[in-house]
Amino acid sequence: MEGSGAESVDAARERWWIGLRETEAFEYRADGHDFQRDEAVFREGFEAAMSMRDRVDRDPDADLKRRYPATYREPAFRRGYDRGRAYYRRLLADRRASPRDAA
Repeated sequence: MEGSGAESVDAARERWWIGLRETEAFEYRADGHDFQRDEAVFREGFEAAMSMRDRVDRDPDADLKRRYPATYREPAFRRGYDRGRAYYRRLLADRRASPRDAA
């Protein structure tokens, strides 16, 4: 795919995060936390929320423990996870508010 000019999944994910990073850093710092120190774990939590977005009715703790055993209990991970869930809810609300034309 890359040979035909398509962007790699990793590159797309990095661009997506760059677009969100400043807002997330601002919010994190506003709560008195060190985003520079915690960014990797925070981002892991944020991305975990996005990867589990279709499981909104289930308690995610078992899945988080299984998939992220080293970090799922860290405050930065949890904060990122919560922010990721809120981000996904906003995306859904925006989609519902402005449905695309059926034509």
